Amino acid sequence: MKNKVLDTSGWREFRIGDLFEKIKTNKLDFKATDLKDKNDELYNLPALTAGVENQGLAYYVPKNNATILKNVISVSANGANAGITFYQPNEFTVLQDSYAIQFIDENMRNKTTKLQYLFIVSIFQSNIKPKFDWKIKAGWDRFKNESIKLPVDSKGNIDWDFMEKSIKETKSEVEKILQGYKVLKASTNGGGGGLPLNHSFVIASKQRDFLCEGIMQIAQNLLAKLDISGWQEFRIGDLFEIYTGRDVIISKAKDGDMPLISHQNTNNGVVKYIEKLDDRILFNHKITISLADRGVFCAFSQNQDFHIGTRVKALVFKNQNITKEIRLFFVVVINVLQIKFTEYSKCY
Repeated sequence: MKNKVLDTSGWREFRIGDLFEKIKTNKLDFKATDLKDKNDELYNLPALTAGVENQGLAYYVPKNNATILKNVISVSANGANAGITFYQPNEFTVLQDSYAIQFIDENMRNKTTKLQYLFIVSIFQSNIKPKFDWKIKAGWDRFKNESIKLPVDSKGNIDWDFMEKSIKETKSEVEKILQGYKVLKASTNGGGGGLPLNHSFVIASKQRDFLCEGIMQIAQNLLAKLDISGWQEFRIGDLFEIYTGRDVIISKAKDGDMPLISHQNTNNGVVKYIEKLDDRILFNHKITISLADRGVFCAFSQNQDFHIGTRVKALVFKNQNITKEIRLFFVVVINVLQIKFTEYSKCY
């Protein structure tokens, strides 16, 4: 089934620098590498870097001399995560290789709700983030000259009500999916109140990919707490047949049902759903992991057969007696290695 696409034909284009300004912050005399494991009564202010863990807030610094920010958007400037944005509702400061932006208009700054911020960040993530990577940095001078399309009302003004409603509907759908999962889990565990066996949930591809991405991040955080002293090392090439993707001109690929995996670490690696390519391998998702390489190094498990583009590898299990759970476990373990293969690994 093809994704339901939001009609943006009536939306208006805005230059980012006409809506937002970069916030000046005090330079702190700390480096991320010096702050590992510091989180106490003195080091209690979350500090922003170019990472993605905990919305880029992986470290803590003292509040003394720090510019304390809240209810703004953060931007990762460098590395594999260049261009990634987050809405930051709580107090934090900027440490390195990132910055924060706010609305120029003070009225917008004061009245924009959390859901409206989340809508705007989702637009940044889907339309602006893919333009940056570890080679093309997302500094403010470049970022501010990009443009985004936003919904507008009959007078041509930004339609804030539409944003609010859209995110509420999305949140409602996700909550339904999660509630359905809980009910299904209770049913399969022998608990009462389960759904009938013929009941099914239909999840849009984009929602599914979003949930998978979030679940994988949670899993990686849990893995870091495991005792792996008794584990054994294995060479990746001994476990997988490795295939390298070739160029696919995304703009010329026809819309369809097949995920095209690109060189990115968001949206489960899916850049577009396209028609089947007769001259390319369609990888069996049940025995294959996708891996974006060259500065990103991010693995994903897919939920349907897929194609890969340039700077992406397909890792096909040599032992093909693989369950979905095993695939997901391997994805988590492989992604722990990300710090070794990204140019900007010092930010993690």
